[in-house]
Amino acid sequence: MAAPNHFLSVSRAGVLHARRRGEPPVAITRGAEGLEVAVPPGRLAAPTILVHFDYQRATPRRSVHVTDVTINGVRRPIEAFLADHEVTEGELGAWMRAAVEAALDRAALARA
Repeated sequence: MAAPNHFLSVSRAGVLHARRRGEPPVAITRGAEGLEVAVPPGRLAAPTILVHFDYQRATPRRSVHVTDVTINGVRRPIEAFLADHEVTEGELGAWMRAAVEAALDRAALARA
């Protein structure tokens, strides 16, 4: 099982960075491009979504200020996406954590 994230933040340039304890930080993606997030089978009408975020001053570490979600090529504000697709913030957060963990796994393999 993957180690828990020790560090997760969005830089002023809008880049999501994460790292595990004892490992170097990894630039995951830019908020404008979006974090590609796998959706559990049958949960939504798309197998993946793009989660867009930005830098927000005073956002606590280990959290990300999500602004929009793109599903099937349509970009929607986060509140509308959550309501329209009956997704909870916790559920979206779990999907995002899985995407970040997968990116950290790929980075670790590349360093090995």
